[in-house]
Amino acid sequence: MAWWGAAVLGMVLAGCGAGGPGGGAAQPLDAHPAVHSPGVAPQTGSGSSASAAPPPRADLTMAELKNMKNLWIDCDLSRQRVYIKDGDRVLREMVTSSGLDTSPDNTTPRGTFYILPYRDTWFYNPQIKEGAMYWVAFQGLEFLFHSVPMDENHRIIESEAKKLGQKASHGCLRLSMEDAKWFYENIPVGTKVVIHD
Repeated sequence: MAWWGAAVLGMVLAGCGAGGPGGGAAQPLDAHPAVHSPGVAPQTGSGSSASAAPPPRADLTMAELKNMKNLWIDCDLSRQRVYIKDGDRVLREMVTSSGLDTSPDNTTPRGTFYILPYRDTWFYNPQIKEGAMYWVAFQGLEFLFHSVPMDENHRIIESEAKKLGQKASHGCLRLSMEDAKWFYENIPVGTKVVIHD
């Protein structure tokens, strides 16, 4: 099991709560550039504005998403983007950082998965001095969607946050703080996840 799987599994088994080990609240992060997806332009349909598809919405709720019959998550690793879709229609686009893909221990799995009923607001691995907020599991407790990396005091690790949009992780799918929080709060358990190059 990779380090992050062991860290998350240990916290789940230990019943670690939202404050993480030792409690405490997260630091304010709204002003940090890694809070928002950098440079994501909404995708719209082609043709005249009268026939164009509506632009993606950032405010979709879990209740709305649960009512969509064709909801799925399209993870395009060649573009380092995660798309929340209803059929072919893009509902939300997010910048990601997938695994480095240089060894089995840092490769993001390809294939079809489903969002599992495991999620929490914080994990931290003291072995590599790295953690993240707003994690949601899609393959066991080893592969997650989560925020950009943070230190033990819930501070964004600047050098890692700057890599958002390029391969950088140990295999998980990193998201901006804003996107990770939205994903954590709104993506229903059982949603299909397709990861491809």
